[in-house]
Amino acid sequence: MNMKNGKRTIIFTILLLSVALYAGTGTALAKTKTVKVDMANKASKTMRLAALSKAKKVRVKSSKSSVAKVKYKKTKKNRRIVITGKKPGTAMVTVRCYLKGGKKKVYKYKVKVTKSSKTRQTGKKPAFAGTLKASLNDTGYVKLQYSKIAGAEHYVVQRKTETGEWKKLKTAWKTTLTDQTVKADTVYEYRVQARVSGTYTQYSNVVRIAVGKIGSNSNDAGNPSPLPSPEPAVPSVPTPKPSPEPTPYQAKYSYEVSVLNQFTIYEDVPIVLYVKTDNPNPNDFDNVYVSIGAYGEKVLGGPAYSYEDIEYLDQEKTNTNYFKKVKGGWIYTCRAEEPGIRTVSIQELEKGENNNNTWRTVDTFQIEVKDGAAGKKSFCEKVIQTVSSEDYNEDGLGKWGSLSEQQKMERLEGYIRDNMNYPRIDTNGSYLGYNTIWIIQENVGADWETGFTDCGGAAKLLRDMANMIGIEAYTYTTTLNGALHIKVQAVIDGQEYYYDATPWEGGYKNWEYIQLDKY
Repeated sequence: MNMKNGKRTIIFTILLLSVALYAGTGTALAKTKTVKVDMANKASKTMRLAALSKAKKVRVKSSKSSVAKVKYKKTKKNRRIVITGKKPGTAMVTVRCYLKGGKKKVYKYKVKVTKSSKTRQTGKKPAFAGTLKASLNDTGYVKLQYSKIAGAEHYVVQRKTETGEWKKLKTAWKTTLTDQTVKADTVYEYRVQARVSGTYTQYSNVVRIAVGKIGSNSNDAGNPSPLPSPEPAVPSVPTPKPSPEPTPYQAKYSYEVSVLNQFTIYEDVPIVLYVKTDNPNPNDFDNVYVSIGAYGEKVLGGPAYSYEDIEYLDQEKTNTNYFKKVKGGWIYTCRAEEPGIRTVSIQELEKGENNNNTWRTVDTFQIEVKDGAAGKKSFCEKVIQTVSSEDYNEDGLGKWGSLSEQQKMERLEGYIRDNMNYPRIDTNGSYLGYNTIWIIQENVGADWETGFTDCGGAAKLLRDMANMIGIEAYTYTTTLNGALHIKVQAVIDGQEYYYDATPWEGGYKNWEYIQLDKY
């Protein structure tokens, strides 16, 4: 989940101290750990203590339940302690695990609940900081030009007639657009809005323009040219008739494409396209084709993806190898192999005689694919800078300069694990386990940008950070509860050490299906 404005976060400081085993009592007493909870953000902390899996009985208590509430939650597959902040203040939380043989393990937490000034952004949409202009080009079509908005991801242009309603004309990545779908002798109105940092601005000013004759804007009736001098008569020579101009291709169906990604698109990040069309079956006889690049180069087809927050319709009567049926159209997924500006085209197959078929482009637009390797490197550098600063001691290991290489790996491991989320789903409060999901508006994107990662993504981040500080490290595949699991293997002084940076916290979330009607 994106951890920026409006999202909830928790900051935890846990002092890793030794556990003393009191002779004769069978009780393991842990020294107090500190947990900080910010009420302006996510106000709960989930802990999966090792002793819970072996405990015959668990008792939890908060000294001030009005400040911090604690619960023990148990399912067939999982046991956990949940601490929830209720109001600013300090409370002591005690967890007692009663083990076999009369032994008991006690955990103590000093919970500090605060409420920062960071609140969810509300209010009106930001204004469109610019203007929209319209003119007719040499062939009578409408040329639109609008201001470039700083940080704009794309622009949405709308159009209406004098008596009609506003409808989306195009999603554009440039600040100019020529509307070649206008009709002669018709008055049109246009407006535009920009998408900046995941939020749409207000609409621009409305421009009104009358379209006259299409094909030429010349009209020399008022300024007739002088008649040429008569030429001597010469015998007429028959000239061959010119070949007729080819008839422009008329698309069989209408197509309108929207990009559903809410985060930056990098190479190998799924690009989710919503193709709004009245075509009942794009894959029928392969009559529709999606291409990225002039010849479809440097792109990987990606129809293998499925998104749980998109409501798919009955697929039985359709060929869905590439497209998946949704309300109002189809979902198509692909991904670019390299960064750059990629032109996406929607093409229909025009069938000719003797199987002489031709692909005809019916719609194009551009997608900017950014350098993911550079973005990931920048993220790793920032994390290393954070955990190596003089005042950073969130894990109680001390100053960076005094840490061993094993402790440096532990610090990086803990930072990734505590500051990122594992993509899971929780429905009606019941924990469903490690179900990896893609939520279109939340976490389709690079893990360092979305804040969501699984064991593989976390291992790659830790491996890269280790290599950047001069520690030899590799990803290591093993199993966990019968499933594949990925850790990091580090080689320090000739010895092998293993680290698991998989996040403990999950994206517990109820969601509603994406409302495709708005696209």
